[in-house]
Amino acid sequence: MALILAITGLLEHFATAHQQELKRNAVADHVSVLRSRLDGVVQHDLRLARTLSALIASRPDLDQTGFARIVDDLTRRQQLLRNISAAPGLIVGMVHPSTSDETILGLDYREHPAQRQAALQAVERGETIIDGPSPLIQGGVGLVIHAPVFVATDQGPRVWGLVSTVLDIEQLYRISGLTTANTELRLGLRARPDDTTSPRVLFGDPEVFRRAPVSATVALPNLTWELAAIPREGWNPASPARWLIRLGGLVTALVTGGLLHLLLQSTRRRINSEGRLRALLDNLPDLVWLKDPHGVYLVCNPRFESFFGASEHEIIGRTDADFVAPELARFFREQDQAALVAGRARRNDEWITFASDGHRELAETIKTPVYDAAGQLLGVLGIARDITERQRQQDEIRRLNAELESRVAARTEELAALNRELETFTYSVSHDLKAPLRGIDGYSQLLIEQHGTELSPEAATFTANIRRGVEQMRALIDDLLTYSRMERQALAGRRVELSAVIETVLAERHALIVERDIELAVDVSELTVRADPDGLRIILRNLVDNAIKFSRDATPRPRLRILAKDQGRRVIMAVSDNGIGFDMRFHDRLFEVFQRLHRAEDYPGTGVGLGIVLKAAQRMGVRVWAESSPGHGATFYLELSR
Repeated sequence: MALILAITGLLEHFATAHQQELKRNAVADHVSVLRSRLDGVVQHDLRLARTLSALIASRPDLDQTGFARIVDDLTRRQQLLRNISAAPGLIVGMVHPSTSDETILGLDYREHPAQRQAALQAVERGETIIDGPSPLIQGGVGLVIHAPVFVATDQGPRVWGLVSTVLDIEQLYRISGLTTANTELRLGLRARPDDTTSPRVLFGDPEVFRRAPVSATVALPNLTWELAAIPREGWNPASPARWLIRLGGLVTALVTGGLLHLLLQSTRRRINSEGRLRALLDNLPDLVWLKDPHGVYLVCNPRFESFFGASEHEIIGRTDADFVAPELARFFREQDQAALVAGRARRNDEWITFASDGHRELAETIKTPVYDAAGQLLGVLGIARDITERQRQQDEIRRLNAELESRVAARTEELAALNRELETFTYSVSHDLKAPLRGIDGYSQLLIEQHGTELSPEAATFTANIRRGVEQMRALIDDLLTYSRMERQALAGRRVELSAVIETVLAERHALIVERDIELAVDVSELTVRADPDGLRIILRNLVDNAIKFSRDATPRPRLRILAKDQGRRVIMAVSDNGIGFDMRFHDRLFEVFQRLHRAEDYPGTGVGLGIVLKAAQRMGVRVWAESSPGHGATFYLELSR
């Protein structure tokens, strides 16, 4: 009786262990397929973002129409993308599809709390960054891929901005099979950043990671995804089979038959599993191999056989030194050891020559350590993909970029020559126009001084009008020259104290401010900005003159306020008055040259001042706008960098 109980217990133990092994193998097969699908889908979109980045780098002046055409060609059969955007200067300026415009067009990544860190990290590192999954501005949840764009200049690479692709996370889970598989297994997917940040669960049940799961990793640019799975009923579910084995222990024949049946089923499943794996390896277009920790080959596929020019059974059990030159064998071994030391996938590009026919390929090789379910190191898995054509395309892009740079340099020299000619022309025009004005002004002055008593009141009025017209013409010429010089003037961006610039401008207008009894208020809190000092003075001088002129008749007294507010990486400065104001319908005309909203007889001026303001702001990269309503004054805003 004791012997029967012992045999029954032993059989129960073996049956349970065997069942767990079968489950773990089945789960491992499933996880391997899911991991390959997930990696393939994400890597495809990473390549898409990098390709678009390279295209924009070669065409930095691309507009929305060209951008939409390129994106449409690249994503014609793409199912995951919510949208693709390009952000010159980190401000979204182009979006595809255009239905996304209303929600994200104009988004400033530097100001957006959720995406700011990832966007700046991509630019600072010069690398593609994956952010999310996180809530999207346009609704839903998505995975955002930020690819920086650098434009070649004479001073070296310059940051153009970002290309961002947004993947629908639910579609990603569905296409990679996670959604369907989650009904058969208990799945968990979490992200492990490259820094010390704790892993974040993206999909499934966090409890899975604490239940001895079968896991696989997906290596991404700035993080690693870990996919884990366990059977939905767990590893050790309560099973009626145990009771059957115990009862069947009394009948040795039944127990033996049951064990034989289980062993037969296990063997059949293992054979089927190995057959599926073999079929997968044989049909992959990439070179795939597995070595043990000592560099001895354990398995390879037909594509790899053509590299060594030997069959798999001739390769297994041997090392690289048996097939390639010693230097190359040492290089392969160093790459294997580097992956083992790093404990994660490592990538390198290398030219390889196929022994089967002698042709050469540029291969993108990824080597990663492989562990069994218990965490024991099995060896190094290698995958090499032919990227010869991709490299040729990149070389062609670089050649085109070099050609474009040469054309830009030639065009720049042409523009410099044109600017020199324009400067000479401007000087000549200024001299030739002012000379007759000085004559008219001088003779009218002599006429008043020597014959003023002889002139009739009407003639005296005509003479005074002539002198005022001369003065206005002189002011107009000076303003036009200032406007023209702003287009050619070299600007030097440096740290500028706002208070010092404002004091200089107000000191120039001190007499007029006192004469008109203007209530003056200045509060800039000792802020500093990055700007060209002369350009900033020109802007403030014209805005102050504008405020003084149009608040002339304000009651009870004219008021001029200059305020500045720190907003992190930006400073917003406001110049406001309590004058006559304007209708916001005419806001766009306000900064155009010679566009006046009020009669010159009521408010004299050249109509060029605000045009100079806009031109100087554009040259410095400063945003300028205004807010007003008729009869309630006007406020002009400047957005300056810190």
